[in-house]
Amino acid sequence: SYVIIYAEDKTVIHEFNPEKIAVKHENRDFALKSQENAEFQEIMAKIQIQGIIYGYTVFGVNSRRIDQRVMETYVTSLLIFLVLGIFAYFVSSKIAGVITNPLNRITETAKTITHGDFKKRIIIDHADEIGDFSLEFNRMIDQIEDVLAKLEEEKKGIEFKIQDATASLE
Repeated sequence: SYVIIYAEDKTVIHEFNPEKIAVKHENRDFALKSQENAEFQEIMAKIQIQGIIYGYTVFGVNSRRIDQRVMETYVTSLLIFLVLGIFAYFVSSKIAGVITNPLNRITETAKTITHGDFKKRIIIDHADEIGDFSLEFNRMIDQIEDVLAKLEEEKKGIEFKIQDATASLE
């Protein structure tokens, strides 16, 4: 890249050209706003104050280098997007597992209980709503088990009374 400042008479006042790029100064068309050759894109601007032209500034930029940087930025952005996408997939899978695994255990325990096995309990060590739900679910099963045990005792008591009453009638 380079910057050249020309005076009004089109002589070079200052040239910043660290890469020592061959720049053609003679026969330069200062009417053009910009011009392009094979390697460089030039942008030209008038140095003008209150309508008086004091000179010109020419900025030359290596278009191949810009294209290369754009491609490098594109590839880097694509790689970053890909890595972030993979990371997001694994994080979301982990979060989904944290939520669905306890719910699956609750569902399996509920199915076991509906088939009459009241000994099954939910074992979840979460200090959140799912953990609270499992504790309450287990308490509910304990209470149902207690009610069933009392009903069984009352049933046996009633059966005993019926046997007693039947035996006394005989």
